[in-house]
Amino acid sequence: MKRLLAVLLAAAFALAACGGESRPTGPSGAAAEPCEVKRRAVCEGTNLAGVDASNADLTFVHLPHSNLTGANLSGSRLHFANFQSANLRRANLSGADLFGAFLGRADLEGANLRGANLASAHLKGANLKGAKLEGARLKKANLKGARNCPPGIAERCAG
Repeated sequence: MKRLLAVLLAAAFALAACGGESRPTGPSGAAAEPCEVKRRAVCEGTNLAGVDASNADLTFVHLPHSNLTGANLSGSRLHFANFQSANLRRANLSGADLFGAFLGRADLEGANLRGANLASAHLKGANLKGAKLEGARLKKANLKGARNCPPGIAERCAG
């Protein structure tokens, strides 16, 4: 009975977070397309390749395992966003505020992170090959185990 109640509460939260509309689910029960990307949205495993969500408030957005290839998130507020294992190849995150964001094992190959705030972000195991990090703020960012780190932060990625 407690498990059923927990499942119902989780479903109600996910429904409310995605705008109150019913969303199809994938094999894992994760939200499938379409999913409105907005503050606190829960859209696990969603294909959002090329989406333009620039200058949006996406605080606490939950997009693990999602495809955001070529997405434009420039200037967006992404505090505590969850992009675990997400594909962010060639995404534009320039000037984005990713304070406390979770990017563990995310693929950021070729992503534009110029001027982004990555303070206290978690990038453990992330792929940073060709990522543009000029002017990015990395204070207290966890980069341990990140792969293909640029020379200026390579020592922080070791371990």
